[in-house]
Amino acid sequence: MAAGFFGITIEKGATFALQFNILNSGNNTAFDLTGFTATSEIRVSPNSSNTLAIFTCQIASPPTQGIILITLPDATTASLPVGVYHWDLFVKQSSPQEQSIRLIKGTCEVVPTVTR
Repeated sequence: MAAGFFGITIEKGATFALQFNILNSGNNTAFDLTGFTATSEIRVSPNSSNTLAIFTCQIASPPTQGIILITLPDATTASLPVGVYHWDLFVKQSSPQEQSIRLIKGTCEVVPTVTR
């Protein structure tokens, strides 16, 4: 399955949270995330060795619903430089069959805020 594209905007200094409902491509039913862990990062470019931020990823219960929540606290978004970067979301499973799936990729725009 090829990763879908989804651009996100993060407001500097504000808490960021986004929920994804992952569906099976063949029949639009919830993707069963039982036994999976989710990881997501922001980088300057896809090939960059420097990570700007690592999202906290939570798979909702029950995992059969296919729901993933990614978040960044306000202190983390405050430290991000304004600009356009790249991000993606992976799920990984080690058992019964080891697999790693890139679900979503996209750009991440960090925008300034006025209120301090």
